Amino acid sequence: MYFLYSNVLMFHQLFAVVFILLVSLPIVTLIRRKTKSELKYVGFWRGLIMAGNISLIVALITGYLLFPQLTSWKTWLAVLLVVAVGALLGIAGKSLKQYRIATDQPLKQRLLSKITYLGFGYIIVLLGILGLMSQWYAI
Repeated sequence: MYFLYSNVLMFHQLFAVVFILLVSLPIVTLIRRKTKSELKYVGFWRGLIMAGNISLIVALITGYLLFPQLTSWKTWLAVLLVVAVGALLGIAGKSLKQYRIATDQPLKQRLLSKITYLGFGYIIVLLGILGLMSQWYAI
């Protein structure tokens, strides 16, 4: 049983690395917005957001395997935070798609601003998840 638990925990932590990689997106878009320059590698960022969405599914499944108590308020708070991350990633991915097909500069700047705000919201929710997970057994 311990072997299964340690493997599930390893996958849970491995897929969490994708969330950390996405933290740099709002910083990059903020710099691009302030300097009024183009965002490069839009396809890479969209791919990373898709990997983040896949990681959300893996995190939910492995999180349930690690703590299979659906009656706990902590479980439902974690699910709510994961849904919030998924919503923020989905809207950011859609904005990146619109950015890629946009032609006029003012629209691109508004989309960069939107992606920046969504990204900082993502960081705030991620910090909430980190705070909850760091105190999981203490609460």
